[in-house]
This record gives sequence, structure tokens and C-alpha cells, in this order.
Amino acid sequence: VASQVNRENGILHVMLYHKDTQPPYEEGRKIWKDLSEQERIQYCKEKVKQVGGTIHGWYDAFNPTYNFSYIKEDIKKWFKEEGFCKIKLITEFNINMRGTFTKRKFWF
Repeated sequence: VASQVNRENGILHVMLYHKDTQPPYEEGRKIWKDLSEQERIQYCKEKVKQVGGTIHGWYDAFNPTYNFSYIKEDIKKWFKEEGFCKIKLITEFNINMRGTFTKRKFWF
């Protein structure tokens, strides 16, 4: 992806799941494929009552077959390896981070 960013003044912004936020979703992902559509919706409703959030949010979180998660240090390293500077962590959970290509080097 980084190779597609303009090297003069381009910006790359990523949002990735933080490794520490995933345990509540891992349980649901294990049983998700065996649930009917109605059971999935009911399971999401139960999560909303127990933990909060929205039915849509829980459904979206359980649905992916693969869901990779990371720590901010890994993502910062990726930006540095690709030559980005002015790397900025926007939010930590989930990780929003962006970096720019400029001549000056600033790291968060």
C-alpha cells in the first residue's frame, strides 16, 4: 500500500484492531460459523446487554473469518521502514495512525 502513496507530500492513514481489544470477540468468532442468522442476531443482542455497543457493531466484529490485530509499535515500525515521517498515533484502541512523506523527520 505504501508504494502507492505520493512520495512528495502523500499521507497514509490506517486503522487496525489493537491486540489488547480482541478477547471479547474471540469467543464469538469461535461459535459464529455454527449459528443460524437468527441465532447470530440474538447473540449480538445479548452482547449489547452485557457489554454495550450496537447489534451492528458486534455482528461486524464477529463476522470476519480472519481478523488480524496488532500493537502500535509494530505499525509504527512499518511506517518507518517505508520512509514515512511525522508518524502520528490518532487513537490507540483501535489503532488509528498516519504518516506523511516530507523532507523533515518527526516521530511520535
